[in-house]
Amino acid sequence: MAVAIDGLIIGGVTAVAVMSAVGLEEANDAILDGSAAFIFVAFILAPGFYHTLMVGNRGQTIGKIALGIKIVDHEHPEHAFGYPRAFRRWFATTLFWWLLYLPGILDHL
Repeated sequence: MAVAIDGLIIGGVTAVAVMSAVGLEEANDAILDGSAAFIFVAFILAPGFYHTLMVGNRGQTIGKIALGIKIVDHEHPEHAFGYPRAFRRWFATTLFWWLLYLPGILDHL
């Protein structure tokens, strides 16, 4: 559930930012003609920044705060999780999701 809350927040903020920077019609045209690299990068980098900053500083994202979940180091639960560990955690999770989705996407091509 926390992932869904975070996804709505990240997706909504990123969509508004991209649409305000590029414009709705230009974004649609870029997606349709395949030149949407900026949009793709924005939707990949935004979650990385969000999770790294939130988890690295507070140990929680907004979704986790809403559900009362906190990420802590089991040896030092009173210390902050740290930005490098938060980034590695996000990157590993994203990599595993892509490894699960990529074969299915390639199969449909």
